[in-house]
Amino acid sequence: MKLINNIILGVLTFGLLYSCEREETNRSNGPIYQKVLFQYEYINYAWGKQHEGLLIDSSGDVHCYNLPQTWNFCDGYGSITASAMDENLAATDSICFRIDKAELVTMFDLIHNASKGPLTQPEHRMSDAGARIYSAYQYDPIHRAYKMFIIKQIGDFYIDNRSPEAELLYQWLQTINSEI
Repeated sequence: MKLINNIILGVLTFGLLYSCEREETNRSNGPIYQKVLFQYEYINYAWGKQHEGLLIDSSGDVHCYNLPQTWNFCDGYGSITASAMDENLAATDSICFRIDKAELVTMFDLIHNASKGPLTQPEHRMSDAGARIYSAYQYDPIHRAYKMFIIKQIGDFYIDNRSPEAELLYQWLQTINSEI
């Protein structure tokens, strides 16, 4: 009987500790467990330096930037460390827009399937147009890094993510960009 009571007590204690840990995680960021979700970026060096865009964080704040003094770009594999991303957030000019949390969660839920979408080969279409890049991020807590994937790139080279989720994200990001 004592063994059964100890087992029940152990299971209850584990359940209580596990639920408290999950509750604390959810309380800090809601159902979204990464800080930065989306980015729009325009870069062009053809006729002077142009670098502007926005980062959307997990609270729905849209952080805008224009010619930041310092900026960390993703490496050749599309990765950027969490600390480098935090530096980028700190280098933004302002919070220029706010997104409703329910809408943001809906868009966040599209990231996983959109990240698996096939990308078209880069197609050269223009010269001196730079690049307008719509992207999303997936956070890897083990490596404390974000993995960027392209939703769509327009400009000198076109790249299109062919997943239906990526198309929805592109339309949504264009709407937000036009609001700003």
